[in-house]
Amino acid sequence: MERGVTQNAILVWLRLGAALVFTTAAGMPPAVIWALVPRLSAGAGIGAAIVAGTLYQGAGLGQLAGPVAAGFAIEASGSWTGAFTVIAAVTAVALVLSVATLRRMDLGEG
Repeated sequence: MERGVTQNAILVWLRLGAALVFTTAAGMPPAVIWALVPRLSAGAGIGAAIVAGTLYQGAGLGQLAGPVAAGFAIEASGSWTGAFTVIAAVTAVALVLSVATLRRMDLGEG
C-alpha cells in the first residue's frame, strides 16, 4: 500500500519534531555539567581548571571506549540489546557516582 502525500508530510514533521526533542534533550546535560564547574571546584577546594580538565578527560574516555564497548556487546549478544545493556550499566554507575558526589558536596567534604 502506498502512502499519500499527506501521510509522507506528517511523517516528515514527526521526524523533525522528534529530532528537535532529541537535540534539545542531548544539549541539556553538557550545559548543566559546565554550569556546575565553579560549584564543584569550590566544594572540592581545587581550581576550576582541574575540574574542567577532568571533565574533558572523562568525556574523551567515554567517546573512545563507549563505541568499542558497545561494539563488543553487540558482537557478543548478536543484537543491539547488548549495546543497550552496556549503556544501562554505565548509566547506573554514573548515577551512583553522581549521587555520592552530591552527598559529599552537601556534607562539605572534599
